[in-house]
Amino acid sequence: MIQRLFLASVLVITISICYSHADAADLKPAKRITLEDALERVLKVNPELKSYMLAVKSKNALILQAGLLPNPELEMEAENLGQDTISLGLNQLIERGNKRSYRIGISEKDRDIAEREYEIKRRDIIAEVNSRFLDALEYQRKLELIDKTIALVESILVSVQVRVKAGASMAVEKTRAQIDLSLSKLEKVRISQSLFAKKSALAAMWGGNGQDFDDIEEELNVNFTIHELSTLLGYLSNNCVMIQCCSAKLAKRKIEVEAAKAERIPDITMGVGYIWDNANNDNIVAIRLSIDLPTSNKNQGNIQEAELNVDIAEEEKKSTQINLQAQLIELYTQLKGFYHEANVLEKEALPYAESAFNEIERLYSMGKISYLDLLDARKTLIEMQASLIESHVSLLKTKTAIERLIGTAFENINPTGGM
Repeated sequence: MIQRLFLASVLVITISICYSHADAADLKPAKRITLEDALERVLKVNPELKSYMLAVKSKNALILQAGLLPNPELEMEAENLGQDTISLGLNQLIERGNKRSYRIGISEKDRDIAEREYEIKRRDIIAEVNSRFLDALEYQRKLELIDKTIALVESILVSVQVRVKAGASMAVEKTRAQIDLSLSKLEKVRISQSLFAKKSALAAMWGGNGQDFDDIEEELNVNFTIHELSTLLGYLSNNCVMIQCCSAKLAKRKIEVEAAKAERIPDITMGVGYIWDNANNDNIVAIRLSIDLPTSNKNQGNIQEAELNVDIAEEEKKSTQINLQAQLIELYTQLKGFYHEANVLEKEALPYAESAFNEIERLYSMGKISYLDLLDARKTLIEMQASLIESHVSLLKTKTAIERLIGTAFENINPTGGM
């Protein structure tokens, strides 16, 4: 018994030192951040997102290049160092079969694909910011909860001390209460460290650190409408940027087929020249015309490849649609589960736990039950409160994941299906 009391005393002293350091950290000037602030910072400076934007600009440059006409060719020939004949010619390639239009079309689709890939990356980053923000908010709420727990345990300890002094309880109950308080303070240190890690992970997305802000100014707002799955699937088909990217790739492949077919039509090279014949003292104007004769090479292989690439793109689009629909259905199932869990915790389990704890605390003050019963009731109450926080965070993370897929926020969804 003496050994247990000694160990408990050491634990109390150790945790009190850690707790004093945690309190000292709380003296820093408060700097609060909202989700909107975090998103603004990240979208402004994220280097990966900037690289995708530069890729879009580079594709615009290629559209310009694709629309340029071939340069004319200047040709000069001199025989016997110009003593006999000097010829000067100007040649121009004339493209046939709308090859220039197809080049422009392919480059425009490349630009469309780059824009979709930029938007995919932007939504990925927004979803990641949301996730890290919610992680930090979760531990901030848990830190607030442990502060309340410590205050509650401290008040219980006072009651226990009074009962022990009056001889209504054994001294060991005071020791148990002190250990309970020490463990709660240790839990606060652990949560504080986790909170700093989560804040650092969030700040890292804009190149900052965990000291960029102190608190998160946001609520775990779970008051939103869960729409029908059919409505969400409709938004997925029409708004999902990943499906749009597949559509752009398919459209590009179809233009490539036409471009390959256009290559069967030979281009014409026309030229005009002037010849000075010094030997015969004569000047000649010449017109040149050249054209390939597609006797054997009619670009059959490239046409076949382009047509197969269309089939590949169509299958990839179908596969993407199927996979995204499966993801949405799975996320929707999780969303409903987390919503039900949070609803049960908030409206049933937590009120019962609070009522039970209040009653047990009253009975303990009357000396009708032991401290262990009170401790068990308090532990159950804290677990219910922490579970509610975790459930709300999981619910919001799942909502964010669905919004990333369907391309719009739940608040902007038209339940009648209009988009």
